[in-house]
Parts: sequence; C-alpha cells; structure tokens
Amino acid sequence: MKPPFSAIDSLITHARKILLITPGQHVGGGVMSVLALQAALQGPEKELLAVSSEQIPRTLQRLIDGQPLQTDLTQEGDFVLTLSTLRAQVDHIRYIVKDDHVDILITPKEGQFTPEDLQYRAAPGQLDLIITIGCASVTQLGEVFLQHPEVFATTPILNIDTSPSNEYYGQVNWVVPEAGSVCELITQYLYKKQALTPAIATDLLTGLLLDTVSFTAEETRLGSFQVAEVLLEAKADHRSIVNELFLTKPMSSMKLWGKACENLQLDPHYGIAWTSVSEGELRSISATPEDMDIFGDAILRYIEDSDVGVLSFRYDGLTTVHIRPLRAQYPLAELFPSPDWQATPERYGLSLTSTAPLAIMEEQVLRVLQTHQAGARSLPVEAPLESLRTTPHVPRTGASRHAVEPHHTGNSTPQKPTAVPFIAPQQGE
Repeated sequence: MKPPFSAIDSLITHARKILLITPGQHVGGGVMSVLALQAALQGPEKELLAVSSEQIPRTLQRLIDGQPLQTDLTQEGDFVLTLSTLRAQVDHIRYIVKDDHVDILITPKEGQFTPEDLQYRAAPGQLDLIITIGCASVTQLGEVFLQHPEVFATTPILNIDTSPSNEYYGQVNWVVPEAGSVCELITQYLYKKQALTPAIATDLLTGLLLDTVSFTAEETRLGSFQVAEVLLEAKADHRSIVNELFLTKPMSSMKLWGKACENLQLDPHYGIAWTSVSEGELRSISATPEDMDIFGDAILRYIEDSDVGVLSFRYDGLTTVHIRPLRAQYPLAELFPSPDWQATPERYGLSLTSTAPLAIMEEQVLRVLQTHQAGARSLPVEAPLESLRTTPHVPRTGASRHAVEPHHTGNSTPQKPTAVPFIAPQQGE
C-alpha cells in the first residue's frame, strides 16, 4: 500500500488545533511517535495537544525529559456542565454574571433537580484534527474517549497504526500491519518532510527499540532495520537510549527482581513458569506494580523450558496476574475471555485483575494454562503442577522436553564416585 502522504499533508496543513493521541495499553512506540510528531509539527500557526490515555512508566519519563504529554484533554477550552434529566425536564435556563462568579439558574418543568444530577468536566474546545497513533479502535483510548465522545464524532481523524485488527475509523487511514512499529511509519513521513532532527530521531529510535524488543520480536522485519539506519544517520542518540531502557534500573526494581526470582517455579513437563509477590513483600522493598510490569516483560518470557510465564502480585486490595507467552500466537484471548476474567491485552501478553486473594487467583490461572498445555502436549490434566526450581538443560529441538526428570529435594548422602574422571596435575608441574 502506497503511503497516503498527500492526504496526510492536506489534513495537517488545514488544521490549526491538532490533538495527537495514543492509547495507554502499549506504551512505547505510540508515546514516542506522538512526541516526535509534536516536535516536528510545532510552529506559530499550530496549536498541538499531546495525550497518552494512561500514565507514562518511569523508564520513559526519564527519556522524554520534560516534553509535554498529558493523560486527558483538560486544558484551556470549554467548561461543560452536564445535568441529568432522568427525574426532571428542563423548562428554561438563564444566568446572572456577578463580580466574581456566575449564577446559572435551571428551572424544571415539574419536580426538582438535585446536586447528584449535576456533573462537570473540561473540554478541549474546537479541534481541527485528531491524529491517533497505534490505536486500533477509538475505544482503546479509554476515559479520554468516554468523556469526550462528541469531540471524536465531529472532528476529522487521521488514523496511523500497525494493528491487523484496526477498524479504519478515520477520514484518512494509514495502517500497515507488516510494520514492526508505528515509529517506522512516522519516520517515513518525517523523512519525506526532511524533519528528522537528532532529538526527533532519538524519540523514534526509542519507540522502535521498545516495540521490537531490540529487534527480537517476531514481527520485526527488514524494514525495522532500515528505519533504524535512517534514524542513526539522523544522529539519534543510541547510547543514551540503551543506557536508559536496558541498563539502568531503579533499586526497587532490582530488589523486586530478586524476590520474584527467589519465588520462581517451573514445571518443564507442562512448560509453565510462575512466580508471585505478596503485597507485604512489595511494600517492604518500596516497589510498585510498574516494577512488576518490567519484570514480566524483561524476564518472564525468556525462561528456558517454558512456553508461558505467569507473574502474580497483590497491591492496594487488587490481585493482578501478568501472563507472558513465549510465542505471539498463544491463544490467551480464548483462554481468558474478558467478561469472565477482567482481561486487558498488553504488548507481550495479557493482564488479569481481581479482588480475589492472591493464592486463589494464581491457582485458577495456572489451572487454565495447565489444561491448555496438557492438550497441546498430550499430558494428563489431573496431575498437579510439579514445582521445579532447578532443572537440567533440555534442548528446544530434538529430545522432548517432557523427558526432564523431577528435581529431588530430599536429603541424600553423597556417594563416592567409582572412577575419577580426570587426573589432576601435581603441584609444580
């Protein structure tokens, strides 16, 4: 598909007030693309509003270095009062302007209004264009969309995405499922406009590395490497990106990783690894749920002899379970349908939330995964998961993983070997 550059140029050229927005489900390429496009489009004739529908992780906060990014549409614009008419209908409205306030008088036809009938919110005023980045559906924008549906219904939308499930909801849709990151598309556009500064290139390379997991993700294609070359030629600061994303870690994250690894268990027969951290353990090391997210993405997907990893923790009365499969084709959506599990799709898997106790939630999730793995590996479902903290190396090809012998934890007396396998040299030889 040829990029719709002419249509994009037309929309942007005729727009003065532009909203750049990305959903919070897959923080990475979307956020960095918003910041890059904001920097490239800024000028005296443009008013730009950059929004991510969820809070930015600390890892990215260090990298964006104070670049303006909001989580809602609250700014200078309209102040909207919403009055429920379920219990009474409006007869007429008038207002009285006084020295330091305005009285708004609403007269009902019959009955009366109560304070519970009134809600208020800020609106962004008149927008000329909305650019959604990495957003398959406007519903992915969460509260931003739910609080301002009229804005999205009445404003032209430029939809830039790489998801195969994109709903093509924009006036102009640039959707390329073959791309490894939405940063690749933004790079193409800004390269054509000759707008790749070192700062913009650094933002886009950051998003590209996040989305492709340093070019290790299954969806990474040749185009990802070609875009990286373009960004490096534009003087992207690769060294600072690597330091911030992959080398520098908060002390709380390091302590948490130690605790999570200490509790880590593995059943190589079913190919399931799992670990959990209690709320007391989290708080004792001043860790947060964000630290758990980093562990799940960076460690849990790469455990040898495991097809899927499970990370469970409890915080502020909620139990959260992150499920991270080794392969993108793992049928998580079928195993954990949203109405039953309060499931949220994530970049590398799925997260489940519940008020259920940690142990119960973890057991339920493991049972579902065990049933699926049993079918995939022709194993009995009734057998309990076998907790192995240390397992011998089993190649991923050739010999079956199921041949791994359990690790015996009972006490045993060391036996003298029948033969010495080598001859140690004498001292001084």
